Amino acid sequence: MRTLAVLAAALALVSCTTKPPTCSANQALTGDGANVTCVDLPMIEQIPDCAAGEVLSKHSGTATCEKPLATGVPPTCATGKVLTFGTGGFSCVDPGTDNTAIAGALADLATLKADVAALKADVATLKTDVATLKTDSTAAKADVATLKTDVTTIKGDVTQLKTDVAPLKAIPTCAAGRVLTFRAGAFSCVDPTTDSAGLAATAADVVVLKADVAALKAAPAPGPVAYVGRTTTTTNGNIQFNSLRGIKAANAMCDAQVVAGSRMCTTAEVLAHTAAGKFADVDIAKAWVLDADAVELAGVPTRDPGSALANSCADYTYGTADTHQTGTAFQFALDQGGAGRAAKFFRGTSAFCNQTNGVACCK
Repeated sequence: MRTLAVLAAALALVSCTTKPPTCSANQALTGDGANVTCVDLPMIEQIPDCAAGEVLSKHSGTATCEKPLATGVPPTCATGKVLTFGTGGFSCVDPGTDNTAIAGALADLATLKADVAALKADVATLKTDVATLKTDSTAAKADVATLKTDVTTIKGDVTQLKTDVAPLKAIPTCAAGRVLTFRAGAFSCVDPTTDSAGLAATAADVVVLKADVAALKAAPAPGPVAYVGRTTTTTNGNIQFNSLRGIKAANAMCDAQVVAGSRMCTTAEVLAHTAAGKFADVDIAKAWVLDADAVELAGVPTRDPGSALANSCADYTYGTADTHQTGTAFQFALDQGGAGRAAKFFRGTSAFCNQTNGVACCK
């Protein structure tokens, strides 16, 4: 260790321009890189011998041997450089050219921002779901109220059904030789040998009843007749469609082109539709309708004079104008007074059978 002290002093002497002091006995010359001084030898003797891989260090006036950092001593970075730590240990890097770590931090920041945005979106969705749940709860309450009303109605129907079934329970069991019949709203058992007239009348009533029931089953459901549209095909007063002619052809055309089951409208049906305010506020071009009015407006027709055929082109089997027979055409358009759209009916010279119109359809 004295050799190290002497070596240090020698180095200090080489680099120093000031004459070193003369040390007394038991002193040794030493330097700190800037000054050269004399120190007592007992002080030098306290410096420990360091093992391989250790370096001499001094903390709080005490010299010790320490192992250096495995990755080296952090360097002092020049201006514009920043200290960083990588796989090769500590180093000074230029943040403008070696921004891998900075880029990683920015990427982490961008990911964090995206996570925050996603969280905000999830919160907004949750709020929407809560609002929807409140709305659904209100609708469910309304459905429950409706269900209660329906249940009340069903209970009333059941009560009425019990009342209707009560007379059926009163059907008597006829003894041998007697037959069941129904008279004056009640069932009874009769002797066919003595009450054959009543039995025959009952049988006749049953036949009529069966016919009435069959007719009711075949009849369409009741309901108001309404205008449903105008055919795409236009025709003169001689209407023909699918080998049919006249009103039958007009009905078949409505059924095929407008609404299944619809037929040619009458003037009364169109007026009823108008009175109910069911026409949309748009123009409807002229269309043939059936009119039962027998007033002749285009002179005396030479065929079927005085009949309603004068205003229906002979039930729409006639397509010229030489016999003075005309049709009746309906149009929905603005009136000349400017009050709005209205149903107009054209007859006489305004609806000669040689004119071409669609067919107005009702159901």
